Amino acid sequence: MSDAADKGCLSDDRMEELLDALCEQIALDESRPSVVDPERYSQMNEAYRILRALTQDVRGLHLTYELNKPFPSTGSITLEGKMIWVRGSKWFLKAAKLADNFEVYPLTNGRVRMSFCFNDLTTPIQ
Repeated sequence: MSDAADKGCLSDDRMEELLDALCEQIALDESRPSVVDPERYSQMNEAYRILRALTQDVRGLHLTYELNKPFPSTGSITLEGKMIWVRGSKWFLKAAKLADNFEVYPLTNGRVRMSFCFNDLTTPIQ
């Protein structure tokens, strides 16, 4: 018996199998027709405008805006650079509060990524 089995650890294959099963259980039915939620979409656009204004003079910083990934009902705004700094913390906080999720993490290439995730940009048609 391996050390991992002795300690009650799962193999990589078993862990992947369990994660796939979990994803199937919580997966959204994205095949149903849906329409854009104008209020939610407007909130994402407002956050993008704020972040663009706060970072427009920062050299080496890349701002992106993406819709429908990984699901049609989601969108994201991403800042990436060697170093991320923004002026106007009051406005930055407003943009972050509009997002459903906010995270900052280092990349293996020495850069830093800051992501703002927006859920429920669409509403399923009943």
